[in-house]
Amino acid sequence: MMMKAPSISILSKLFLILALSGASLKCSSASDDTLPTKEVRIVNGVGSDPTKRSLIVNGVGSDPTKRSFYVKSAIDRLDYTSDVLCGATLIAPDIAITAAHCQGAFNNGVLILDGNTNDFTRLVSIDKQRRHPGWSINRESLNFDILLLRLATPLTSTDVAKPILINTNSFIPSNGQVLKAYGFGLTENEVVSQNLKEADVTYINNDECWGRGIQFNNVMKGEDVMCTDPFGGKTATCLGDSGGPLTDESGTTLVGVISFGSGCEADNIPDGHVRLSEVSDWVEQQICSLSAVPPADCVETTSRDSRAVQMKIDFSHDFFPEDTTFAVRSKETLEIVYAGPEYIPTRNGSYESTLYLLPGEYTFEVYDVTGNGLVSGWVQDSMRKDGSWTMYALYDDYTETEVARGGANFNDQQVTKLIVSERVISNNISHNSVGISKEMDQCLAKKEMEVTIGASYSTNCECEMNDTLGVIQLTCNDANNERCGANHNVCNSNSDCCSGRRCNSGMCRSSAPTTNRNDNKIGGTSIGGAASRTGRGNLRRSLEII
Repeated sequence: MMMKAPSISILSKLFLILALSGASLKCSSASDDTLPTKEVRIVNGVGSDPTKRSLIVNGVGSDPTKRSFYVKSAIDRLDYTSDVLCGATLIAPDIAITAAHCQGAFNNGVLILDGNTNDFTRLVSIDKQRRHPGWSINRESLNFDILLLRLATPLTSTDVAKPILINTNSFIPSNGQVLKAYGFGLTENEVVSQNLKEADVTYINNDECWGRGIQFNNVMKGEDVMCTDPFGGKTATCLGDSGGPLTDESGTTLVGVISFGSGCEADNIPDGHVRLSEVSDWVEQQICSLSAVPPADCVETTSRDSRAVQMKIDFSHDFFPEDTTFAVRSKETLEIVYAGPEYIPTRNGSYESTLYLLPGEYTFEVYDVTGNGLVSGWVQDSMRKDGSWTMYALYDDYTETEVARGGANFNDQQVTKLIVSERVISNNISHNSVGISKEMDQCLAKKEMEVTIGASYSTNCECEMNDTLGVIQLTCNDANNERCGANHNVCNSNSDCCSGRRCNSGMCRSSAPTTNRNDNKIGGTSIGGAASRTGRGNLRRSLEII
């Protein structure tokens, strides 16, 4: 049976390449030792010259038995869907590592080395995945481009496919060291190679990589990124190689994961990879917690903050789940605290995810790589079901309290605010914990209002339990750390009110006009709702106002 070749348009989306964006060269005089500046932005796209989009450029065929660690993404065999080609690397009996931007490419399983065919033809299902929390799902930053996959069936000693060692030494590789890259990238005829290819590349340190006058707008110069140059000016990685291995010259140790490149050309613009030694601690921790057959030296770490609240995400996918990722972000630290999905979604499948969050404010962010939200539309003369999601908090009696929800209609990014209440327990409380959680939601919403509506200067406010009255109250201190009244609190004079508010008819009121807040749903669904965007500028603005 002839295998269906992955779509070139989807391949181009998955290999993040460098494209010149309004490039300008500033030629220096003979006496000027500054480098010319070329502004480069890493985008989803293809090189400008199709004749140069070859597979692992100027590489040679690999002996599969000597590269038994290699993993290839499988296809779904549906004629009316596009498949994604990515590589990965076995690093444990049931764990493979790939690029985070390849998430979705492995929903149909992986192809590993088969002893019967001496090729990468053995299909194994993937039953779980875990993305590095440092990866930005909206591609605003391409750092920490790491994803772990769990094979549903662990390898045994009799399997010909074997894991490879990962490098944990930050001094390896050294500048100028020869490394090897592997992949099934595109040929010059824009079809997928039928054989694994490999090519020598040269490692260059970050100072040299960033010192060529090339500005990587969406890649931060960090130790998680490593660069390689074409070996002898001839070799480079290309479309379809993403997520694949970068090893030492002998092919016995994994030093990097292929991430982004320069349009498949062996030029002066380096190719980029994730440096394994920088993320090896995180990788080893995830192997211990994710693997069904963890290493014997794993240390169990099950401690959880007693204040943490159990949360549940009910996510119904559209017909194209390979396009969708989501994350929970702390509003206080702006860090990702949950990167999903960790399950392997199916078309129009519905799934439940469980996580634990400390009380506070968060955003739930959904990203669709094709830019049509969770809308399925017409597929094969049939209207497919759209996607949606709902998040719940399970407080002390484990009754589900809805805290946020989102629908299908957005472009590529949906950002929704939510509040997680304290898990309050008090002997003086006569009403149940559901009532307490609603009080906390209302108090936290009032706290947000205090700092956003008509405040002339900052005020420190907290939601605290009044054990005497048996209620949760908002207490505020002014800049002099003296108690003051929040908006709508009882007052006798202006000095009783926080944030420069006025005392009007015995109540603290905003000194500036307030807006209609009927759209803000307190104690239930989203506060602030969903934000969608059509361009990066709009996204940046919407994220700043959260």
